[in-house]
Amino acid sequence: MSADILFAPIFNLTHQSVLLDQLMIFFAKDLIYVIFFLVIIYSLKPNKDNRKALLLSILSLGLSLILIEIIRLFFYLPRPTIIHGITTLIPSPQEPSFPSKHTADIFCLVWSYLIYKSKITLFLLTAGILIGFSRVFVGVHYPIDIIGGILVSGVSVYFIHHLHKLIQKYI
Repeated sequence: MSADILFAPIFNLTHQSVLLDQLMIFFAKDLIYVIFFLVIIYSLKPNKDNRKALLLSILSLGLSLILIEIIRLFFYLPRPTIIHGITTLIPSPQEPSFPSKHTADIFCLVWSYLIYKSKITLFLLTAGILIGFSRVFVGVHYPIDIIGGILVSGVSVYFIHHLHKLIQKYI
């Protein structure tokens, strides 16, 4: 299966509606910062599990960034702009496309808050899907990049969570 089998049908939705394009630009560039801000505010509430989920998210984010850089050393997938010569709706980063850092970042939150059964998990999942889809829509990622970001974040959260449990067992 080619990396761009689903790319064209999604990217071809651009320029159909100015409002949709502007929404997708916001989702692709800025929604992640709004979500991180809201999660930090939410996690300040007097709920120990929310703070644990936030800490797990932060530690997992660090690991996922390391894993992404390691993956990119061995597997290079150019951005759609390079392969297809398209004009994206937002500036396209010059780094490799796979896996998506934005998607890995938001899904570190999703997986972490899911582990702690937080009330905001569905909200975070919705935001994660919007961010991932919008990154393809605006032309800076392939769908496989989004899936890769989800998987990298899942591995990161799983590893950090189980490392924490292992350390607690011996302390």
